Parts: sequence; structure tokens; C-alpha cells
Amino acid sequence: MRIQTFIVVVALVVKVRSVREFSNEWLIETKTTDDDESKKIFERHGFRYINKIEDGLYVVRHKSSPSSSRSRADVVRKRLLTDKSVRTAEQQVWNKRVLKSIIINDAMWNDMWYINGKTNPDMGVQKAWEKGYTGKGINIAIVDDGVEIDHPDLKTNYKPHLSRDMYDGDGNPSPSPGAEHGTQCAGIPLAAKNNMCNVGVAYNGNLAAVRLIGPAGSTNTMEYGALVLPGIDIFSNSWGTQEKKTFEGPDNLVKSAIKKGVQQGRNGLGSIYVWAAGNGGVEDNCNCDGFVNNIYTVGISSVTIKHQPPTYAEPCSAIMASAYSGGGGTSNICTTFPGNKCVTSFSGTSAATPMAAGILALALQANPSLTWRDMQHLIVNTSDLSSLQYGTTKTNAAGRNVSDYFGFGLLQADRLIETAKVWNTVKSQHLCQLSTNTVNSIINKGKSFRIVSGTQYTDGCNDTKSEVKFLEHVQVKIKYKYSLRGACIFYLISPSGTKSTLLTRRPEDKTATGTQVWTFTSVQFWDEDPIGNWTLQMSLEMDYQEVGELVEWSLTLYGTTDNEIVTDKPKPACDNLCKILIGSIISGTVASTGTAVLIQCLYRHKCRKRLAVKPQPQGNGHDNPAYNCNTRYTGSDEDTSQPPTINEQKG
Repeated sequence: MRIQTFIVVVALVVKVRSVREFSNEWLIETKTTDDDESKKIFERHGFRYINKIEDGLYVVRHKSSPSSSRSRADVVRKRLLTDKSVRTAEQQVWNKRVLKSIIINDAMWNDMWYINGKTNPDMGVQKAWEKGYTGKGINIAIVDDGVEIDHPDLKTNYKPHLSRDMYDGDGNPSPSPGAEHGTQCAGIPLAAKNNMCNVGVAYNGNLAAVRLIGPAGSTNTMEYGALVLPGIDIFSNSWGTQEKKTFEGPDNLVKSAIKKGVQQGRNGLGSIYVWAAGNGGVEDNCNCDGFVNNIYTVGISSVTIKHQPPTYAEPCSAIMASAYSGGGGTSNICTTFPGNKCVTSFSGTSAATPMAAGILALALQANPSLTWRDMQHLIVNTSDLSSLQYGTTKTNAAGRNVSDYFGFGLLQADRLIETAKVWNTVKSQHLCQLSTNTVNSIINKGKSFRIVSGTQYTDGCNDTKSEVKFLEHVQVKIKYKYSLRGACIFYLISPSGTKSTLLTRRPEDKTATGTQVWTFTSVQFWDEDPIGNWTLQMSLEMDYQEVGELVEWSLTLYGTTDNEIVTDKPKPACDNLCKILIGSIISGTVASTGTAVLIQCLYRHKCRKRLAVKPQPQGNGHDNPAYNCNTRYTGSDEDTSQPPTINEQKG
């Protein structure tokens, strides 16, 4: 009897905080903005110029220092800061990053089931090819641990002028011996159509190979440089922070790179950043990864051949969509492998993410004028949840189906392309920032009541330049205390009643007795009207011996004043409804509960500028269905006369 052995290798790199490794790379700010003068300063202090971030801010490497050391180069720093031409000098620290993959050595699988129609739905890639969309002209960067650029299935699409080795600071992005992750990621979207190995989803696209992660990890300046490379349409990132135990994300420099990319990339249309949601499974949550829950990135999870979440999938309110990947059995992903080889065993969100990047490339080929926000709206409107199972799916108040495991569903290339071809650019993004709400509510040890909450009211920044009528991302900055961090659970409830789980229980996070400040993201309120009471709940319902305190929280609402898909505009009858409502309140013929319902209904029909509803303050911080109505009627939209006012009508 032949016994088959399945070896599962999870590429897991832990970020160690107790022992820091210092790089010989520095971020130096000079008092002069003259590049030639700055280079003379660097040469004088024994540095080699690497690149410029902005005027007066440079990345350099110290020639005589080791590339990695546990000792900070304090002597070098002191000497730099005594130079009157130098403003600041920051030695870079190696970040240990996780490659989001699961490799299964199973040689039995050899069919591309996720494309060739053997599963239904199949993401519509063949239909896209039949229409002539193959990724031609679209530049996809595989940001990873290097790519075997002379692999026979990749060399046709490889573009050296778009590629870079950030780790070694040269133009050769080939991997270190034994590094195979990036080569596998590259083959999924960009393997050539040449009867070898596999065929990429965007097989006529251009491969930009970016080696970022090396044996020591990466630095913040390296990550910055990798994410602002010029000429890139889509950045595919199958790497991130440690699973299950940390709250971690990009530092401010790296955040600025992503923001710069969406503002300036693709000639101002914005580069597309696709990010692997992670492989921590049900015991993790990708909202703890600041790369995934960034509003400028597209978080991607996985779907198995059985249309279910794989065991490694993380629940997360920041996930936008999903793509097929392996599920830990025989149905995995076929791709390229170092040594001119091919494998049929690639899996994890590392495989789903470049799959998604390839599909988005097809849409960009169909409509090169799409902005980064257009792409997010297209994903929301064309992804499919109907065939997916066990994804903890809900329908929000705008009628959007969304899942904690799959986001808005499985990407559909053909539907994405057809919608992209006729898409009108979305209106500018508005940001409505609410002030911090102090709660200071405690969950005590052993008490049966295990949930505390805080409530904030918003009018969606009505009648201001920040007004939001239709939500996109909602971010919640929370400060809380805990006896065991991994026991804490958070829910956010919208005025319409949609409940989004911001943080699930993480049993491997054993961090004890401390204070956490973190910004969580949810896309699950997409297209809802933000007006009304928002409720944040902190729960320790699964851990009766733990203590927690919700200290304070604040909301940031992103969105627009126009819904690009829903075409039913406000009817003139809305004015009449407002008149009827006001008359009913005056005459006392409408009960208070009926008034509240009518007000919410009128909000949904966009009588927002003629009604202003504020909640009655409550001492306990819980939801209250009663409203005070400071109601104004101004007649038609064109009528600017001062209206009569009704004060403190309580029904």
C-alpha cells in the first residue's frame, strides 16, 4: 500500500518586538532641498544614496555598517545630527512580515478548476477572455520575496523597467535561495499562454517584480519605496502582519505611500492596492491588520471549491471580496515555482490575492479611466454571494448582501467588465468626522451583564462640504482597557439596525492587563444613510472571569452625496409627505412611535434638508427610540424662505 504524505508548510514570520534588528538603511531629512547638495552630505558621512521620498527627505545606506545588527548605530546618528545641514536622521528597523500562504505537497491535482468551468460559478474569466480581455497593457506589481524572472512561464511578461529589488537596492528582483512565495504569486495572474505550467488570469498583462521581503524582513523605507513605484496599475500584496496575536499595521510613512498611490498613481486615477486578508482562521480577525483595514486597499479572502470558507479564512468586516483558492485538500491552485517548475499545491489568501489582481486587471483593460474608488464600487456591485455557504451573511439597510468571510462575494470577471465599460466615475469622496464619545463603562468580573455600549448621533454632516448621504467605509477608533485582550469583542450597529462585528474573540492573543487604541474598519454599511444613532458595543460574553472597559470611541464616515447605482431619485411628493408629517405632529394625531418611523422613512426618501432629527439624551448610553423633533419645512428645494419652527414635539 502506498501511503501519501501531505506536508503543510505555513509561511509564518513573527515580528519580534523584544529583540530589534537594526538595518544599515536610514531615513534622513536635510535642511536643503537641493539633491546634489544632499548627496554630498551623505557621501561626507559615509552613506550611499538610494532614493528620494520627497524634497529634503532621502533613503540612504551606511557603507561601513552591517545590513543587520542588534545594536543601534548611535555614533553614526550623533555625527549626523552635529551636521548643521541635517534636520533628522532615523535608522531603520527590520520588520518581520508574514507571507500569507499555505503550501500542500500534493502532486495529484493538475486541473485549473477555478477557471475551466469545473465549478459553478467560476469567476467568469473564460468569458472575459472570449471578449478579448486578457490584461493587455496593465502593469501588475507582485510585491513579495522576489520572482524568478527567467522562469519560462513568466519571462514573456516580465518588464525590467517596472521592477525593483527594494531589499538589496538594485534592479534584480530575483529571490534568495529557498524563497518561492513571490514566484508562485506571480504565476496566478501573469503566467503566459504558452502551453506550459498554467495560464494566468491576465496572461497578457505586464509583470513588475518587486522584491521587498528578504531573510531579515523589510524596513519601513523599503515598504514605502515598493508601494510608490511609478508606472504600476495594480499592487498585489500577499504579505502582512503576524497572525492571531497582534494589532499591527503600517507606520505613518508606509500609510503615506498607500495614500500617495491612490492620489497620484495612474496619472491621478489612483493605483489599486490588493491585500491578502490573512490565514489566521476563525481564531483571528483581519481588522487587526492595518494593511487590510486601510480604506485605500482591497482586502481579499478565499473561497474553496465547495463554495465555503477555508479553515484558514479569517472573519472580518473590512473584507471587500473573495477569490478561489485551495481549501487544504486536493483542489488547490496551479502556478509557477522556482527552478523552472510548476506546482499544483498553492493555497491561502496568498493565492486568492493575485487571482483578484488579475481579474481587476481585466476590468482596467476594459475601462482604463476607472479610479481606485470606481474599482471598489464595481467590486461591491458585481461580486456574487448567492452560491457561497457558511459565510455569516447579512443584508444591510441599503439591500447589500455582505459576509464576514467573503465580503461582497466572489469576484465575477465578466460582470465586472461589462459594468466597467459603462461606468460613470463616482463623485468625490466626503469624510464626516464625529467628535470623540467618552463612555467609561466597565464590564466587571463574574457579572452576568457582559456588554457595555456607547451611542453617538450624526446628521451625516448635513449641509456641509463633508456631507455623506451614502456610506462607503466606516472607521471606528476605539480606546478600551482589558484584563485579557483576546477576549474582547466589538459590534457596531448603524441607525438602520445593521450590526457589523468589528472584532471577534482571538484566543491566542494572551496580552494581559492593558489599554488598546485601534481603528477598526467596516465596509458592511455600504450605501446606507448614516443619519441617526450609531451604537458601539463591547462584549466579554464568552469570558466571565475577564474585566474590560470601553473608555471612548469616535466615528469617521466616508461616502458621497450621490448613489451611482440606485437610480430612484427623490420624488416631488416628498415635499407633500413632509407637510403631512408636520401637520400631524402639530395636531397631535400621530403617536410618538409613529412619528419616529415616519421620520426614518422620510430620511430614506432623502427629505434630509427639510428635516433635522436629534435624539433625546439618555444617561445610560443605550439606544432610545424617542426623538425630539426640531422640524423645519422650507417648501420646495428652491424655496429659501424662513420656515415656521416646531420645538420639542414629543407626541
